[in-house]
Amino acid sequence: FNVNGEGLNLSEFLSFYEKTVLTEVELNALELKEEKEKNDNFKGMPPCLEALLSDGVSEGQRNNCMYSVGVYLKKRYPENGSPEKQEWERKMELYNTQYMKPPCDSREMVKTIASVKNKDYHYKCKDEPISSFCDPKKCITREFGVGDDAPIPEITEIRKYVSDPPIYFVSIGGDSVEVDDATLHDPEKFSLACMNQIGQPMMPVPRHVWRKLLIKHFANLKTVPAPSSSKIDVQLKEILADYINKTPGKEMDDVLRGIAYTDGEGTAYFKFPRFWKYLLRTKSWAEKTYPKGKTIRLMETLFGVEEITKKLAGKNNRVMAMKTIKLDKPNLRINERQKEPWE
Repeated sequence: FNVNGEGLNLSEFLSFYEKTVLTEVELNALELKEEKEKNDNFKGMPPCLEALLSDGVSEGQRNNCMYSVGVYLKKRYPENGSPEKQEWERKMELYNTQYMKPPCDSREMVKTIASVKNKDYHYKCKDEPISSFCDPKKCITREFGVGDDAPIPEITEIRKYVSDPPIYFVSIGGDSVEVDDATLHDPEKFSLACMNQIGQPMMPVPRHVWRKLLIKHFANLKTVPAPSSSKIDVQLKEILADYINKTPGKEMDDVLRGIAYTDGEGTAYFKFPRFWKYLLRTKSWAEKTYPKGKTIRLMETLFGVEEITKKLAGKNNRVMAMKTIKLDKPNLRINERQKEPWE
């Protein structure tokens, strides 16, 4: 084939070969560059448009593509306040004739240019043919890529259900999505929650844009009171009371059998590994949110639980000890601020 992709017979091929063949030295010195890198028309352009224009845009895709081309040109050639035709508008005619196959007619171009003149202009990342070529991670690095103009979900409100851990209800597109804090904080996880709950995943959103959106909504966050039973201290109190009082041990050595024992002074003793198995077996505890170490810390903070050494069946054992009376009255958790080294 020749440079135009036309088939050659043998004699034509030999002639073409003589004109294009390179010596080893010439081959080693050869520098290959993509043509689009040399093309100033693609400078700083989003990768979706670059891919589309490189191959030429066919009928049926031209209008959406030209709109995004207009957005790109408006970013690249900002308006100068002159009443005359702006440079980005003149450039649109050039891109239309050069890359649209066939070019859009004048009436279509007038409508497209009028749409781009709108102050709140953005790339049509959600629409074809752009969405099929979307590469948000690469696009945000381009000079005239999405950047802060990345498509963000139309969230109208975030409400916090003050349980422990908290639950968030996000109003988006007329629907409500229920998520935990880790899911709300991560745009990819939130998109998955949207797909599962309302059947509509989000377009990719850069993390810094998502964070700005959360900051904006948290400034006016609405809270929904939760019943006391949803508080972690109340939950843990009820579970501990059930574990200690449901089948109380008759003697100290019963602790080895996974039973709590309460002495005459009102101190309850139990082994934490056995209590942890009880939590998992009864499925009464969010062990992923509150793993072993965090659960022990909560018990220490809320109920004054401490680990001590007790002789059981003639051997020293480490057991948890707590005053059962604390289970009968509210326990307020106070998290004191730790002083900094220089304070």
